Amino acid sequence: MTINYTDNTTADGSITMYDWGSSSSAANQAAVVTSLGRIATKKNWAGDAGKIDAYVFKLYESAVNTDNTKTIKSVTVEQTSDDRSVAIFAVSTSNDVVANGIGEVEAPSAVAAYYTLDGVRVAEPVQGVTIVKYTNGVTRKIVKK
Repeated sequence: MTINYTDNTTADGSITMYDWGSSSSAANQAAVVTSLGRIATKKNWAGDAGKIDAYVFKLYESAVNTDNTKTIKSVTVEQTSDDRSVAIFAVSTSNDVVANGIGEVEAPSAVAAYYTLDGVRVAEPVQGVTIVKYTNGVTRKIVKK
């Protein structure tokens, strides 16, 4: 990958992309979110509506060191293998040096509602990822194994 700065300089970085359905030891250790199955919304090849399939998908996080004295203009990721496609869901930056990837967190107020990733309101957190909306307007994602 290439980090492109606003001063027209660049820096090369390297990240490892894993297959989100891989059961390899390295992929399992690198995963930050696991147990993401798919939920059928209507009867289809996966079964009846509401059925959760048995696939155990994972999401990964990769960190790349950048020059924190410069402003990042863009990030270029090139495919180096012909047998895979990659989906990058987010790119973020931080000048904070945090060993566990989590910066300062303020305690939110009371829970107002829980939602699934497809926006359905539920009474309590579901297995996998649940979006929590608090009474102070803050939203968070939680993972329930």
